Amino acid sequence: MSSVSIEAQRSVIAGAHLTVCSQCAGSFPLYDVLRFHDHAVCAYCKPAFFQRFKEGLPVTGTLDFASAAMRALAKIIDWSLLSLLQIPIASLMEAFGVEGDRGLSVLVPLLGLLGVTTALQLVYHTGFVGRFGATPGKLALRMTVVTPEGQSVGYARAFARAAAEHLSMWLCGLGYLTALFDPERRALHDHICATRVTRIRSARRRP
Repeated sequence: MSSVSIEAQRSVIAGAHLTVCSQCAGSFPLYDVLRFHDHAVCAYCKPAFFQRFKEGLPVTGTLDFASAAMRALAKIIDWSLLSLLQIPIASLMEAFGVEGDRGLSVLVPLLGLLGVTTALQLVYHTGFVGRFGATPGKLALRMTVVTPEGQSVGYARAFARAAAEHLSMWLCGLGYLTALFDPERRALHDHICATRVTRIRSARRRP
């Protein structure tokens, strides 16, 4: 929402002793809003506002961060799609007899196929996030990956983020848990690569 429309709301509701949050454009009683310089910030937006201020990022309006639950659901969709893509790899593993107990004779093909699976995941995340700003799971739930300024991440950062996400998985998924407590819903790989996952806002029709 533009600053002009926010100021227009302020003028309309001034008589009701309400003010508009400069971050989410919601209307709140004056006693529920913090004044910081020229910004009115509601209690919900305050953690993210001061996080961005501390990092020296723009604070005139905020990003609409996706919840941890929505991100988890998107991840389930992506994992399901990747599982379908990996069926041929699983068939190849069976052809090599990896399921049997053949000692070290299966170690080399197993590691090779593991490398192919990892490469497929990197290509999947890098390609979709670099080109479309999100994986199919995130796009289905109207989410996108952006920089702290709200810009597209590009292929280089998308690749770095995909690689960093493997660190979260290697840590038994603990890297994902930071999204539950971070004010901007960042997982470990978001912290490493300075990215945010936001909701895609629907375009409003003009009257």
